[in-house]
Amino acid sequence: MLFLLLAVYCRDPKPEPHSGVSDVFHDGLDTAPPDSDGDGWIDSKDCAPDDDSVYPGADEECSDGIDNDCDDLVDGDDPNFQ
Repeated sequence: MLFLLLAVYCRDPKPEPHSGVSDVFHDGLDTAPPDSDGDGWIDSKDCAPDDDSVYPGADEECSDGIDNDCDDLVDGDDPNFQ
């Protein structure tokens, strides 16, 4: 029984900065939405939830063919192109 309680206690994540949901740390309840890649953006707001280098507001990388900042514009088509 103690192992089960410790497992629940240790699995409680920190709240995600852009989730809009508060999480009480170490309360045993996981209330924050998932951020699979750990980039600070919850999966539902992240255009690439499995890539931590792609998220809203990221710098657009030149010539990689990826929409790095989630604005639906890629590389040279993006005014934020570097």
